[in-house]
Amino acid sequence: MSFVFFALIFSANVYAADSPKFPGIQEKMFSGEELSVNYTFEDFNQKYDCTIYRKGDKIAADTDFLIEEIFTVTIRVAFDENNVYMYLPKFPFFYYSYDKEIIEDELGADIFAMPENVIYIGSGTKDIDGKSYYVDIYESDGTTVKYGIENDELIFVESYSNEDYSIIYLNEVSHSVNDSVFRPPFFAIDLSRFLVY
Repeated sequence: MSFVFFALIFSANVYAADSPKFPGIQEKMFSGEELSVNYTFEDFNQKYDCTIYRKGDKIAADTDFLIEEIFTVTIRVAFDENNVYMYLPKFPFFYYSYDKEIIEDELGADIFAMPENVIYIGSGTKDIDGKSYYVDIYESDGTTVKYGIENDELIFVESYSNEDYSIIYLNEVSHSVNDSVFRPPFFAIDLSRFLVY
């Protein structure tokens, strides 16, 4: 893609600001022990809905996958104190379980943590579908991130570099999470017991 293409898509009116709005919104959003965030993720190749749940040290995520452009399947990955579970919430009779330490080693840092080496660039505006949003602009290791804000609420997160682009639209945020999302129902069968490694 040409630089001009990126400049047209990602241009914003940047102006100096005494302090960014996003840190205060982030602190409010992630305060407390419980959080669920439903969002739509979009990049050059795909678009899907996802919900992330957190309660203390437990984390779960529901992701919608479009199968053959005919129907959507939701897959849940849930982390509790010791294990990781993968199953279909709408058909919860079978699941796979994994040792949490193995998965955590592959995933690395906390998915809710802010990236390291983040520099606040400034604030500005971005137009989406004819509507203008206030944005705080940050950079980290060659990637620019814009946090779109309206009425002290986070509306979207746009991220781009020379090679990648993605945008996340927040659909719903809640501070109440049901414990049932963090593991399969008691009657479900663990298929991993039948696998030979």
